[in-house]
Amino acid sequence: MDLDLTDEQKMLGETVNGLLEKKYDANARLALLESEDGWSRDLWRQYAELGLLGLIFDEQYDGAGMGVDELVVVMESFGRALVLEPYLSTVVLGGALVAEAGSPEQKAEILPQVAAGELLLAFAHTEAGSRWSLTDLETEAASEGESWTVSGQKIAVAGGDSADRLVVTARTPDGGVGLFLVDAAETGVRRDSYRMQDGVRGADIRLDAAPATPLGSSDDVLASIESVLDVATAALCAEAVGAMDRMLWLTVDYLKTRVQFGQPIAVFQALQHRAANMYVSLEQARSMALLARLALADDDTERRRTMVRAAKLQIDTAARHVGQEAVQLHGGIGMTMEYPVGHYLKRTTVIAKTFADVDRLTELVGAAGGLVAAD
Repeated sequence: MDLDLTDEQKMLGETVNGLLEKKYDANARLALLESEDGWSRDLWRQYAELGLLGLIFDEQYDGAGMGVDELVVVMESFGRALVLEPYLSTVVLGGALVAEAGSPEQKAEILPQVAAGELLLAFAHTEAGSRWSLTDLETEAASEGESWTVSGQKIAVAGGDSADRLVVTARTPDGGVGLFLVDAAETGVRRDSYRMQDGVRGADIRLDAAPATPLGSSDDVLASIESVLDVATAALCAEAVGAMDRMLWLTVDYLKTRVQFGQPIAVFQALQHRAANMYVSLEQARSMALLARLALADDDTERRRTMVRAAKLQIDTAARHVGQEAVQLHGGIGMTMEYPVGHYLKRTTVIAKTFADVDRLTELVGAAGGLVAAD
């Protein structure tokens, strides 16, 4: 099995890295954090021009027709630069759900707009009491003839502050789980927007008999949601690796330039050992991100899901180690908002709480018998 990137994938990574190196230095990112949107619409248009917004969509919907391998290349670059644009919410979650569960008419209407950068999506599924469950829902969908409405409250919706349309999970009249498209500008939709811990904008969303359209016609939307979340989890694994890589080399550079007792502190053996341990954690995480990517090609759903969860479990654990060491080795400067390393720690901390935390992942992987059972 060839585990190396293809020439096309390497070129994709170099292109994205080149763009972000020019546009996304630490000062530019701080300015974006304080801007009205909290991210750059100009960069969003450039992502569209590069084909990143339609990367995983079929060519018939103006997409690039690429797959997970290319997606994780982009996400690792995004993690390294710590981008703020709602790529995960719009493309990896919202767009992928439309591509997975939508009707041909819905795909033809929505996906080209997403690929062109003209439509922002957000996946509204988390509720106050649901923890990590996809089925513990209080949000309800009601129908009258062919018309549908959705009522309930969703919390911590990443990208929910700026999304044009919401992909909402709701309990259907027959007791199942349904996916519904809701126009964020409709009567009956209220958004309370805020900045999340990592600086990414989000919102709590109140739906009061908001007009809605069922996404697709399948009764088995839960399987579609879980499939998309598997891909999104692998994408987050790649993003975390990119962030960890940047934290390590920011720390190494700082150790080489910070002078104490008349010499760079990088000469102190204890600090060298700590930096070496950070590198070990990074390489373990990189290997597990590769496992998550390869697992998505497995036809056995349970085995695939276990491997993806195990990968994120290891990566979240490694990211905590790398992030905490990076801040500590920087000393006081690592705690300031002006220096980037603390921002990376915040982002990896949020990633570790996305879809499932370390405790929940440990339970799920253990219940499945671990990676030995998955082999």
